[in-house]
Amino acid sequence: MSKNIRIKILTFIRYLGDSFFYPFLAIYLKSLTFGETRIGILIAATPLIAIIVNPIYSKICKNAQVLKIVLGTISLLEGIGIVLLSLVTNYYVILGIIIFVAITGTSHYGLLDSLSTIYSEYHHINFSNIRVYGSVAYAIGTTISGIVIENLGYTFSFGICMVLFLISSIMYYTLGKVSTKEDDVKVDRSYREVFTNKGFILYFFFYFLLYGTMKTNQNFYGLLIEHRGLSSGDFGLIYTSFVFVEVVTLIILDKFDKKIKYNIIAFSIALQTVILFFVNGSDLPVTVLLIVGLLRGTAYAMILHINYKILVRLVGVRNATIAILLLELSINIFVIIGNGVGGVILEFMSYKAFYWILAGIQAFAMIFYLIFVRKYIKEIDNTRALELSEVQSEE
Repeated sequence: MSKNIRIKILTFIRYLGDSFFYPFLAIYLKSLTFGETRIGILIAATPLIAIIVNPIYSKICKNAQVLKIVLGTISLLEGIGIVLLSLVTNYYVILGIIIFVAITGTSHYGLLDSLSTIYSEYHHINFSNIRVYGSVAYAIGTTISGIVIENLGYTFSFGICMVLFLISSIMYYTLGKVSTKEDDVKVDRSYREVFTNKGFILYFFFYFLLYGTMKTNQNFYGLLIEHRGLSSGDFGLIYTSFVFVEVVTLIILDKFDKKIKYNIIAFSIALQTVILFFVNGSDLPVTVLLIVGLLRGTAYAMILHINYKILVRLVGVRNATIAILLLELSINIFVIIGNGVGGVILEFMSYKAFYWILAGIQAFAMIFYLIFVRKYIKEIDNTRALELSEVQSEE
């Protein structure tokens, strides 16, 4: 089996396991009769821990070889924690287990994306060509897990998650070399280059607002669906439809990557989510909410496709892991605030207030992009066009 196929299968299995737990976490906590405020605190614990552990992981993971070992270890421990979570009902015990799961899993996808970015850069393929398998896994997994939870319960679903995480752990350990370089040689990364890169700093702030609101919406979306009178099984099917749109969009973006203008895509992500949040907070029929909700799929696909390409262009391949984990850190800070404050807003005010606040933040991000960030992304587009022209001339 080629390494290209193995890393795609690994991505598929890891995300498949994820789909049996994380999309349903808020609904599971709600089933334990916790109020939105307590649920918000529990969900906020994860990004809070991330602020502490992300710099540690960044320091440890100096190259792809170390990345694989770390990913294999934390994937196994995370799976064990998830099963333990389904066996207890005490609020404070659950809080302790969520903290453990956060320590092992909160940085996982940042590290996996870093590994995939390194692989895709050295093997000259699009990052989304690998990441799309994670989206396919989610489309399949959320459908199955919603049915499993309704018929067999949360413990069974969380157990499937643990088994799949165990398989992915083994695959990390046995993946072999990821790049064409000698991975056991220390990579000369520079934090100073990243922190003094004006283009990256401005993009960092835009991404902080853009993806932070998207993640906060995702964490509470299950509660919104339940609030509108639908079940966990319905949520599984709804989530699947979002991910299906994400998969199709990723495939299209991968196919036409050379013709895509990243600056237009970046702006459209913010515009789509502004519309999405306004509709989520409206009193429109559930059917309209679900149809407009498909924008979640296109927006996620777009940000997955362009984000890591932009980072590599801004800071270089050798500093990509630093940049990715810094972005992950910023999102975790946003989500801590969003989850904590969001739970209070939902419980004591309304869903309309919560989502319209998110829409306002996203609208500001859109304006900030147009004024400060767009010129840097246009430069990347111009460079890509020049490189493509040179390749075509050589051919």
